Order: sequence, then C-alpha cells, then structure tokens
Amino acid sequence: ERAAALDERTKLSRDLHDGVLQGLAAANMQLRVLASTLPSGALAQIKPIRDTLADEAQRIRDFVEANRTTAVPPTGVALLAPELEKRVVRLRDLWECEIALQIEPRDLSTSLTNVRSAGHIVAEAVSNAVRHGRASHIYVQISSRESSLIIDISDNGNGFDNLSGSYTAGDLGALGAGPMSLKARAEDRGGTLYLTSSSKGTSLTFELPI
Repeated sequence: ERAAALDERTKLSRDLHDGVLQGLAAANMQLRVLASTLPSGALAQIKPIRDTLADEAQRIRDFVEANRTTAVPPTGVALLAPELEKRVVRLRDLWECEIALQIEPRDLSTSLTNVRSAGHIVAEAVSNAVRHGRASHIYVQISSRESSLIIDISDNGNGFDNLSGSYTAGDLGALGAGPMSLKARAEDRGGTLYLTSSSKGTSLTFELPI
C-alpha cells in the first residue's frame, strides 16, 4: 500500500509538472508579452495577475520537488547551503527583488526534512513580503543554536496590517493574525515562530528542532 501510494504521488507530481505548471508558466509569459505593448496604466492591473500565477506555480513546484522520486533517502542529514542557494536564485528571478542569504556555519547540516522545510518557509516568506508588504530587499539568515535550527527572515516592506510590535506564535494564534500558513509549517515540524512587525518592515524568526 505504501509503495502504491508513493507511485501515485510520483505520477501526480509528474502530471502537475508537465501539465498545470507548464500552463501557468505559458500564461505568465503571454501576459508579460502583452504587458510590453500596453500603456503604463494597464500594467498595474496585469501585475497582480502575474504575481498570482507565479505564486501558484511556485507552490506546485514545491510540491513536485518534495514528492519527486530521487536517490536521496527520505531520512538522514543534508547540507542546507546547496538547496537554499538554488532556491534563493529562483526566488530573485521570480519576484524581481534583492534577497541576501547567509548560512552560519557555511557547512551547516540538518535533517533532510528540515532542509525541505527551510526551503518552503523561505519561499513563502519571500512571496508574502513582496506581494503583501511590497518589500524590495529581504534578508535571510540561517544558523543553529543548541538543538534548534534558527531561520531569520527580515524585509523592508510595510509590515502586517494591524500588527505593530513583537508577537509569539501563541499571540498570533489568539489574534488570528499574521502568517498563519508559516506558523502552521513551523508547528508541523515541532517548532515555533516569532514575528516583529512595523511600518518599516517585518522580521520572522523560526525555531525548528534539529
């Protein structure tokens, strides 16, 4: 049953990659070509549509990558830098923003699950910062402390609406505010999220067990 389920997920990932993902990419490209022929006023209307297509494409790409059959075992330890650096390069091109990545130490390693989770967290945080916060610069720093993997992500955007100050995951849950999906991602890994928001930007800190 496990093998059959894995086979179905692999087929679904392939279908999404070869079908839906390519269709989204083609639609976004056609909108980009169309935008180059339209007056500036129309560009503002097209950009949110392109952003939405790009965001959905990234979500599908994340799913495909997480479920693609590879030679890498599902458990074990892996270096963070190779995966995160590739992810950041794609995110820079996708969102047309500056993203600085620092990993200390350079050879920091953690579980394969954490490597994937860190990639998903960074991708979603960048998407939120650009789309909702209008950020143009994002800073990602990853380190380890005792038995935790620490992911710090800050930006120069507008911050979260109705949030000003520092909040724990519990605070955000009580308020029903903040990045609920990112909060859930951290908690799914047995970790937590801290958020600081103001009109000058947002800072997110994730602590995941190593």
